[in-house]
Amino acid sequence: MTEPATRAAGSFEPNSAWSPQPRDDPSQARILCLAGEVLRGGYLRKLMSRGWILQAARSGPEALERLAADPGYPVFLCDSKALGDNAPALLEAAYKTAPDTATILLWDPSDLACLTAAVNRAGVFRVLPAPMEEEELVRSVQEALERRRSLEQRALKQEHLEKENAALKRKLSLLEQKLDHTDAELKNARFHLSEENRKLKDTYIHMIQMFSNVLELYDPRAKSHAANVADLAARVGRALRMNPSDLESLVVAALFHDVGKMGLPESLREKPVETLDPVEQALYRTHPVRGQMVFDSMEYMRDVGVVIRHHHERYRGGGFPDGLPGGQIPLGARIVALADAVDRWMEQEAGDDPVAAVIEKARRNEKGHFDESLVSYFAHSVPAVYEKIVPAEGVSERELSLDQIMPGMILTRDIVSGTGITVAKRGKILKRETLRKIRRCYEIDPPTHSCIAVWEGE
Repeated sequence: MTEPATRAAGSFEPNSAWSPQPRDDPSQARILCLAGEVLRGGYLRKLMSRGWILQAARSGPEALERLAADPGYPVFLCDSKALGDNAPALLEAAYKTAPDTATILLWDPSDLACLTAAVNRAGVFRVLPAPMEEEELVRSVQEALERRRSLEQRALKQEHLEKENAALKRKLSLLEQKLDHTDAELKNARFHLSEENRKLKDTYIHMIQMFSNVLELYDPRAKSHAANVADLAARVGRALRMNPSDLESLVVAALFHDVGKMGLPESLREKPVETLDPVEQALYRTHPVRGQMVFDSMEYMRDVGVVIRHHHERYRGGGFPDGLPGGQIPLGARIVALADAVDRWMEQEAGDDPVAAVIEKARRNEKGHFDESLVSYFAHSVPAVYEKIVPAEGVSERELSLDQIMPGMILTRDIVSGTGITVAKRGKILKRETLRKIRRCYEIDPPTHSCIAVWEGE
């Protein structure tokens, strides 16, 4: 049997037989009606006159069956008298079965139990006490239909958003996979780049060491002086918390601050500076610029060249080659200038406590050649470089063969090759790389001393 549905021009049949039907077109407003003594012909005709489709249920249980089979009804219009004595339970069941369907209860004021259930448990959209104006019923149905349309639009939007979210999650998952792959490639590239940088760094350090050895062959005294100046400069630079790049440039500049002298005549280099005649003085004063030119051809070492150029400037002015005063002199050059002077003073000092005498001389700074703010840093560094190394308690000096020395031991004397090249200085903590260097020296240029002096625990 077909669904008892009546439009404005038709009739309403409250007792028609019913079987589940497919949903009507969503654009058509369908109202499930459970009519009785309150919901009667006049009200129903008014609703049908608006073009709404009224579909009848014979009883409360049948209405529940319809709502369960087709929750698409936007409105459930019911008569409290038609619900019978079980009205509270039926209203609550209708709400649980189809929570999006707006229930409009036409209420007989004599039925308080039905009203209590409608308000407290059944989620009734609107309670209209009988008798009511027909227009009031129409307005309530219109509002219920608007509510349903709003819910459906919200549901459609939610469904659309969920689909979009699912699509975005899939895209995000693919993107994360690509990013993971890219990240792995970047990590691999960074690892190889780090390895290449490490190799370049090692090569750079080895080239500096080789250049230092060349300098020592040219002038054996120069390396000892340069090593002391570099040691002092490094300690002061670390105390000043210089960044690693600037500290590295400072140490290299300190090690090669006098490299420009290699181009000067030997007769001039061996004279005390104060005994040089004007022509020799002019030639001598070119060595900082010559030193800068050695490093200027390598862009990444130009900072080294700048420090070398200015290490003979004077803090109160009057130095060379540019006569820069005070803060115009690069910090690295100010450090190297004082380190250079300290090492030469240590060589000249013959008193009982040369370290204290040199520190006091630096503090006096009688000619204003140096940056006084650096003196306190040198005061802490000079003893570490020049004072006699004293072993800790329970440690003694021993002479060992090449095969007996091990990492962690400390040299108490310089190791010098047979032709006079310093391979490792006293106070050096032996590491595997240093051991390899010493063993290589014994193979190609054996030292004249057969034993190696180290400190070793008792």
